[in-house]
Amino acid sequence: MKYPLVTPGALSRETRQFLDQLNSQKNLSQLQKAKILEKYVQKTFLYSLDTRWADYYQQAGSINDFIVRIFEMRKTDCDVANTALIALLRNQGIPARIAFGYATPEISTPMPPN
Repeated sequence: MKYPLVTPGALSRETRQFLDQLNSQKNLSQLQKAKILEKYVQKTFLYSLDTRWADYYQQAGSINDFIVRIFEMRKTDCDVANTALIALLRNQGIPARIAFGYATPEISTPMPPN
């Protein structure tokens, strides 16, 4: 693995089996694998706005423990789900980074008169 984020043991047995199946498909491009992994995260994890989950994950002592907790509990907000996806992508040797925040286009329309 060229871009490891976590050790393979941090991933659940089910996830490791899924990745083994994915690896057996030698004809897939990195983009195809990335799309499959994206769908896997969408199907596997329950989206939650409950901040207690993110707090629980953040209390992990290491990035490896953080990922272990994510794959055990499978409840995520958008940042945690994206972190799980990054871990899976890197596990497959696909270079990946995460960016937080958002951007808005600059508005260039004139303000209406008072």
